[in-house]
Amino acid sequence: MVLTNSSTLRQLCRQYGITPDKNSGQHFLISREPLERAVVAADLAPQDTVLEVGPGFGTLTVELARRAGRVIAVELDPKLCAAAKEILAPCKNVELVAGNFLNLPLTTYHLPPGYKLVANLPYNITGRFFRKVLTASFGPRRIVVMVQQEVAERVTANPGDLSVVAVQCQLYAQVKIVASVPRENFWPQPEVDSAVVALQVRTAAELEEMMGDPAVSPEMVMRWVKVGFAARRKTLANNLRAVLGAKVDRTAGNNSSDNVTEELITKTLTSLGLLEKCRAQELSVKQWITLAKILKI
Repeated sequence: MVLTNSSTLRQLCRQYGITPDKNSGQHFLISREPLERAVVAADLAPQDTVLEVGPGFGTLTVELARRAGRVIAVELDPKLCAAAKEILAPCKNVELVAGNFLNLPLTTYHLPPGYKLVANLPYNITGRFFRKVLTASFGPRRIVVMVQQEVAERVTANPGDLSVVAVQCQLYAQVKIVASVPRENFWPQPEVDSAVVALQVRTAAELEEMMGDPAVSPEMVMRWVKVGFAARRKTLANNLRAVLGAKVDRTAGNNSSDNVTEELITKTLTSLGLLEKCRAQELSVKQWITLAKILKI
């Protein structure tokens, strides 16, 4: 059965009583090229275990199973899960799990160290997905996701156009777009184009070296990132004031707290080579790490 075929997919939908839900991101690939680009990006070997999120009818799952030793596919839609179970029955190294990936702990799947994760993500879960898999104590070594083109450009953006999710992705991993996927490659056809993004997740040792200070952690960096982006229309200095003032109050006398706060902000911006009116989206990941080192209070 050729699953990258709109006629076949329509037949399967009729057979299993499925109406593709665009709001849930149920757009199925009908082209082999982006499928192959995603598989190549996953860099699979026979000893690898792959966790797939959103397998649908199993189009990508079949290709993963041919190259990896074990594939665990998590599907939220019960009808799609039932269909995939039948379609993928010949693939003895595939295990299907029915459930919401965002709600299930990663320990649910009994994954080995260094596992890889592949997903076709709907737009509305992108931020939650990246927070879950990048900050997990037992996260994947490599992630390959198909996302909307806008999301792909956002997570690979340069300073000046960065967001919280972009900083998080670039802090925890090396990120790159490996393929553009025009909307014509899907059925039903979505209203936007997509892209395949690959993330090589940094190890704990690599992150520690990146921090350059045992008192600074990626979690601490991200806390300051969220402070900086708390009000996007405000400058970085104003967003910092809102938090630093309260922190300084607890360590300095009330009469001097304002002065201490302003000194900290001036010192921080000067050390980063930034102007008073700069905004959070202008900082690079390296600058956010430096900021966290300075503001260890």
